[in-house]
Amino acid sequence: MLTWRLVLGRLAARVSLGLLAGTLLVGLAGAGAAWLALDDAPQVPRDPQASVLDLVRAMRLLRAIDPRQQGGEGPREMALSQRELELLIDQGAQRATLPMAARVGVQAQHARLQASVSITELMSAYPGLLPVLLRPWLAGHWLNVDLGLRETAALPDIEHLRVGRLPVPAWLGEWLLRNQLEQHFGPDQLRLAREMVKGVRFTPDKLRLSYVWRAGNLRRMMAVLVPRADQDRLRLYLAHLASQKLKSVAGGRIPMVQLLQPAFALAQQRTAAGADAALENRSAILALAFASFPRELVTVLPAARRWRLPTPWRLALAGREDFPLHYLISAALAAEAGGPFADAVGVFKEVLDARGASGFSFNDLAADRAGTRFGLLALREPKQLQARLAVGLSDEDFLPDIRDLPESLRPAEFTERYGAIGSPAYKRLLADIESRLDRLPLYR
Repeated sequence: MLTWRLVLGRLAARVSLGLLAGTLLVGLAGAGAAWLALDDAPQVPRDPQASVLDLVRAMRLLRAIDPRQQGGEGPREMALSQRELELLIDQGAQRATLPMAARVGVQAQHARLQASVSITELMSAYPGLLPVLLRPWLAGHWLNVDLGLRETAALPDIEHLRVGRLPVPAWLGEWLLRNQLEQHFGPDQLRLAREMVKGVRFTPDKLRLSYVWRAGNLRRMMAVLVPRADQDRLRLYLAHLASQKLKSVAGGRIPMVQLLQPAFALAQQRTAAGADAALENRSAILALAFASFPRELVTVLPAARRWRLPTPWRLALAGREDFPLHYLISAALAAEAGGPFADAVGVFKEVLDARGASGFSFNDLAADRAGTRFGLLALREPKQLQARLAVGLSDEDFLPDIRDLPESLRPAEFTERYGAIGSPAYKRLLADIESRLDRLPLYR
């Protein structure tokens, strides 16, 4: 018995030492990999001052590649230049709140993507992403990714992948990419994308995408992107708004606050019955955003054609009809995708205006920022916001006095006075807008 105990004891000791050694080796390997993956400087520098024309180009590009804008069914082909690909990647990064700069190179049968991510800014955007103990060590470093793609008969294969000085096997890169795409978009959406996309070709300075568009694709996409529970909530709120008896003011306009209060009263009622307050607030905001444009909802969500929808209203905020559009759309985008994406959309809207009749307006941008704050507040303090709206608020509670802000600026005038988007003069005016919003009790 003693001999067996001795043997088992020695065996257990060896196993324990082996496990400890294995754990140490894995830890050292992980630390070594992290050391190789991080760099002290970005491989792709970020331009802090985006060109106004680049922003216009990005928004027009997004509209141009929207399959719904092209009409008809059948096979199609889309050609995107290196610069256009960089603009689209930049928009995707902004939507994901990813502090990234990217550079794209395309040649015959091959493409290369280089990207740099600031670890410091990444930790600021996603506070819970990394353990607290690692943050001081990681701060100030950069994650540089170098990805090479090779054209095939179907979708491209990864030719090479390097993170900092760390080479990553192609098979591991393929698995990581597939895993991240499934987590972000979901397997159903990826399955639909694979059915639509028929090929990707690389030619000098051009990516050529071949795909097939069917009439039912939009319905299938929205069925995947908008779960049934979300559709049911949105339908409920739109029907509730359609039942309201509203009082118009001069010119047949309806104060926006007349819609906000009944929408959030319903959200508070459903929250008290056990529903999730943040989800109810999000549905209320989406319903408010579409209340004046029910046809737009039917365009993106065909099932809404059978819903009870409000009659299009002429809403007003601070005496203007354009402010509710900026406020509610930004609030909806903030509730759906987070503040930075809503900020970007607000800027794009104003830049497009600068090419049209009205020009760039900082007061419209202030309405965008106020709406963004409202949308984020609806998620972060859902019950408190419901309680605040229940006591009754006025226009001045949602938007400060911004009549003195510059508006209707043409591109040449904007460039002369403020330079580029992100210039010191531009940032000073944005800081003034934020300061005015800070003084409103609703946003504190």
